[in-house]
Formats: sequence, C-alpha cells, structure tokens
Amino acid sequence: MSRTTTNGGRRIIDDEEVPDEVAPYYPDEIIRGRRLGRGSFGDVFEVQQFKPQSKHNGKFDSEELDARQYYAGSGGQQQNGGSSRNTKYAVKCVREDFDKPHMFRVAAMDMQREVNILTTIDY
Repeated sequence: MSRTTTNGGRRIIDDEEVPDEVAPYYPDEIIRGRRLGRGSFGDVFEVQQFKPQSKHNGKFDSEELDARQYYAGSGGQQQNGGSSRNTKYAVKCVREDFDKPHMFRVAAMDMQREVNILTTIDY
C-alpha cells in the first residue's frame, strides 16, 4: 500500500516526489504500445514512453515542464527508470478510423466525462 503526503506543489508517494501538475504532451511525444481496448469513439493504448521534444518547451510553464520531464525520466515508467514504483500508463485517443466528423464533439464530451470521473478517484 502506498503512503501519500504533500509537500508544496508536489505529492510524496512512498518517499518519491511526484508533480501535482498534469504533464501535457503532444501526440508525437507519446510512444504508444499495443492497443488495450476500443470503444465507440476511442482506442486505449499502453504508453511505452513519454518522449518530450524541445521544440514544444516554449508552450509550457515551469510546473508543466517539470511534470513533462518527471514522466519522461524516472517517473515510474515500465522500465522502472530508477523509480521504486512500477507505474504503467495508458492513453485514450479518438479512434483513427473515426469517420463521423459531426460526432467529434460528442466523442470529445464523452471523453471529458470520463476524465471528470477518473479525477475523483483516489488511486
């Protein structure tokens, strides 16, 4: 069982500092693995690696940059890059074969509802 405390803008989980900020990435910075599932609007893929590209750095504030580097580095990736945790990540994307442009808004709203639900869960 993990032990969580807070320290300013970071959480401490099992003695490891974890950014509170969500790490924003562009699609070309997420190396996807196998597809884990498929829904009406989206596919879920395992994340093999977060690979931030410096060309995007000017678009983020310092907290976001810190979070991007954390998850790209030792942030509990599958390779366990020096982290005591072995966290795995997944990403949900609008299906590449989604051929109903008029339904894109519905798909985006559906995903937003999922995000809202997931943010209320204490992991």
